[in-house]
Amino acid sequence: RCEMGEVNPWLKEKLKVTHSPETLSLLVEVTDPRQADAVSAELSRLGAPPQGRTFNMFMVIAPLGKVQDIAAIRGVRVHYNSIKYIKSPPRLLDPLMGTLQLSGIEIPFTREEMLARFGPNLLTGAVTLGPRLLQQFLKIKTSGGSVQNPDVIIVPTGETRKFLELPQDNKMTRTRVCVLDTGVAFPHPLFHPSKGMLYLDSTIEQPAWMDGLGHGTWCTTCAFGDSADTRFGPCQGVADPENGTLGSIKCLSTAGFGTSFSVLQAMEKAWKWGAKIVSMSLGGPLQGGVDFDPECQIIERLKDEVIFVVAAGNEGPDPWTIGSPGASPYAITVGAWSPVYKDLAIFSSRGPSGGWYKEHPDDWRRDYGKYGAALIKPDVLAPGGGPVLAGQKADIIYSGVVGWTDGMYDLTPLDLFEGMRGTSMSTPAVAGLVALAYERGLVKTAAQVKGKMVLAGRTKDDQRGYGFITWPMLLGA
Repeated sequence: RCEMGEVNPWLKEKLKVTHSPETLSLLVEVTDPRQADAVSAELSRLGAPPQGRTFNMFMVIAPLGKVQDIAAIRGVRVHYNSIKYIKSPPRLLDPLMGTLQLSGIEIPFTREEMLARFGPNLLTGAVTLGPRLLQQFLKIKTSGGSVQNPDVIIVPTGETRKFLELPQDNKMTRTRVCVLDTGVAFPHPLFHPSKGMLYLDSTIEQPAWMDGLGHGTWCTTCAFGDSADTRFGPCQGVADPENGTLGSIKCLSTAGFGTSFSVLQAMEKAWKWGAKIVSMSLGGPLQGGVDFDPECQIIERLKDEVIFVVAAGNEGPDPWTIGSPGASPYAITVGAWSPVYKDLAIFSSRGPSGGWYKEHPDDWRRDYGKYGAALIKPDVLAPGGGPVLAGQKADIIYSGVVGWTDGMYDLTPLDLFEGMRGTSMSTPAVAGLVALAYERGLVKTAAQVKGKMVLAGRTKDDQRGYGFITWPMLLGA
């Protein structure tokens, strides 16, 4: 653990080589919650008053020269309010990490490129949107948009869920589940109006919980959507929560970016709402080892109350590319499996863990001695698209979307369905599967889920984890 008054080691290294930013966004962890008021007062005295609080952490904007003064406050640990993101193309300038050019695996087009691609058809699409929505609610197969994209293989979730060998009854009436992402579109063809009220919230931006990107809607419909026919075949969520047991918290912007603070706030809101399964298709740099990283700390804190299912990342095939909070030994970290080529996707991040450990082997030996196989990532694989080798045609998974990604691959904007690929896509599939197991009393913690894989005779490695997860494995004694 960090000692009192210490700067997170990741942040400490970054501060040694940067002098450019005038201010930094920080998380100030209070080691003794009883001292929170005193710490808040001292932060204000130093010219860095708290901008918000989540769990035992204050978010502050501090002058660069004040970081050591803040670290000197008794009973605090100072972390960076790091960027968290899905894997999308926009460039973002971070004061400590420089210009980020993110992977285009999941969302290969910017909003500007999408507008240039479909702009002439948007007005026509808007006029016909109402009737098309009605058609989908009535479960009438979409008749428009016969054009096919020859560059990809589109596989609907109605097909990929078969690989999970799910039970025929996928209803959930008691277990609360929550997706932390770019928000959600509700109503939507894959959310039947009779489902009941959803828990909708936001920690990032207005307009409130609404999804303007499509990534959050995709993940939510894949994990917990109803069923609907599309021109590529049926789409259906893994689990079907009813009685208001489905939650969505927007912690990433319409461009796909958030911060550690917005993610931690969403984790806290989901926990306080009573979510037992939380799906997180997002990530960022691992700040030090898993005992130092803020999100990993919170997952450890809630490990007996909430099962966090987290994306491994799309930085493969290089090793040591797992992000935070996927590196947490208490999370279920998910890699992408191709339903067409039936193996690990070439882009799926590999372990054994995050880049911090690659650069600090002594820390790896220390933490591996403490956590053992739980520290090796990923944990499992699920359908996330492909390919598995360079040069193969990409296979993508088709589910519900909204916003500027609609039309990205199926070339039909505003029909509320689209294909995506990435570990973001495999993560909600596992979240839905684990939620069904939790509802039926088969598992209560992430450790128990991994234990079921061991009982099924699986051994773990740092590329595929325990391998592809299925429902029969979770039924094991």
